[in-house]
Amino acid sequence: MLIRRWIPLCLALTTLCSVADDTTRRFVPWSPLTDEEIVREKARVPPALRDMLGDKYFRDPINNHRFRERDIVKVYPELQGSKKLASCSNKIMSGATWIAFVSRIEDHEVTLKTLSCSRARGGVLCGDVTTKKSYFLRSFREPIDLVNVPRDTAQVIAETYQSRRVENLPEWFEGGFPQLSIIEALADDRYRLIFGDYFCQGCSFRYDARLDLSGEQPRLVVVGNADGGCF
Repeated sequence: MLIRRWIPLCLALTTLCSVADDTTRRFVPWSPLTDEEIVREKARVPPALRDMLGDKYFRDPINNHRFRERDIVKVYPELQGSKKLASCSNKIMSGATWIAFVSRIEDHEVTLKTLSCSRARGGVLCGDVTTKKSYFLRSFREPIDLVNVPRDTAQVIAETYQSRRVENLPEWFEGGFPQLSIIEALADDRYRLIFGDYFCQGCSFRYDARLDLSGEQPRLVVVGNADGGCF
């Protein structure tokens, strides 16, 4: 996808700032990769780069590590019974880390418990657990945050988007259908669709659209504010 616009990085810094202001942080240690994890990590790297980095790089916990569920739950007993979903660290943001647990899965709704953390020697310092509910269409691993959008409307928008029935996409967006992250209701029957995120994926895109229900199948018509970028 051709990237022609950049969203201010202050959007991504929100998480880091919240960590810096937290005065009740707890230490979560990281663990080095297992041999099996090293094999998988090496497979993701192009051969030329893999040879240049060498085996020592993949065994260095500063560069490659995991946050084990057992270690997190030991520090945060309130997460007992939840299952670790994902974690990511952003090297550009001084190793700031986000960790997510799944607490409950219902009909197209997942309850997530998350930690926002900053890097520390041998691990991270994390604040209090944050709980939120998110909508999902097909998989709880692809949560969508709704802002003043009813679930039935969100379902139609998400299904229409995933079916690629989107018109008036800007030239630089053509052919690109990244994961839908947020649907926000705006004035005049418009919706802001946001895709990806800066913190974990490194890229985020958005546009405003109307939901057209006049034809045989719903369609989304982009009406403006198309923007996006990576860092």
